[in-house]
Amino acid sequence: MRAKQFITELRPKKKKAAEIPYDPQSEAYEELQAVKEASTGNHPCNTLQLFMPRRHASAKTRYQKHLDNISNAWATDDQGEVKPNYQTWADKHPDAVTEAAPIIAAGKMVPPGNNKPSAILWTSTAKKSVNNTYVSDWVRWVSGNQSDWMSETGYIYKVNPNATILQLDSDHEAERIYGLFQKLGRGATAEFDNRDGYYSRVTHLYKDFPWGEIAKHFDGVTHFPSSYGRNEFLYGWDCESTAWFNPNVLTLLGEVKINQADEDDDDE
Repeated sequence: MRAKQFITELRPKKKKAAEIPYDPQSEAYEELQAVKEASTGNHPCNTLQLFMPRRHASAKTRYQKHLDNISNAWATDDQGEVKPNYQTWADKHPDAVTEAAPIIAAGKMVPPGNNKPSAILWTSTAKKSVNNTYVSDWVRWVSGNQSDWMSETGYIYKVNPNATILQLDSDHEAERIYGLFQKLGRGATAEFDNRDGYYSRVTHLYKDFPWGEIAKHFDGVTHFPSSYGRNEFLYGWDCESTAWFNPNVLTLLGEVKINQADEDDDDE
């Protein structure tokens, strides 16, 4: 499925019934509005974002499946040679396509309450590289740590300059947001305050972090790994990246080639 079709299908078809509003006179509500105002127009607004779809396991070609099958224990003899019947079967499609188009997926879906949200799309800021290819922090991380997730093709999106994107770079910031929604009486239900020990607080964050409520107020949440403080809760956000809840703030610009070798960037 092409990226344009993918993003179009994700756009909300109907508006959900309005919920009971927050008390606009409460200090917590005013604090939420202040956070939203501070989160509007900031990074990665007005940037180019690169979405690199992860290859799905079912995207294997017939020939790749053949190779998988002949790698089982029954396919070889005592000398480690492929048995004739298996080799004949594997050679039936020598001209089979050796590369499958990546299946567009919304990224890693993590259940609400864990340390990553269930997002529509995950991107990382795009940087033009050599030969009109593109790279990002996520591409670099995949190249060095999980090469089987690499794709030759990516998709570039322009972010609305007025999007509202929550920035969470440290556990301290995550605790602040957790506490805010707790004061609002939404999402976070566990007892939690700064008198708790550090690991106790992190446990509460994992238990019921209010991703669902955050998604109602912000177009996305962005993270750039912090080099200060302890970040147990945000462990696993391996590089600069943004999880998107609202696809309407993204405009697809087109399909691009990924710089898989991470060659030197262009000066442009």
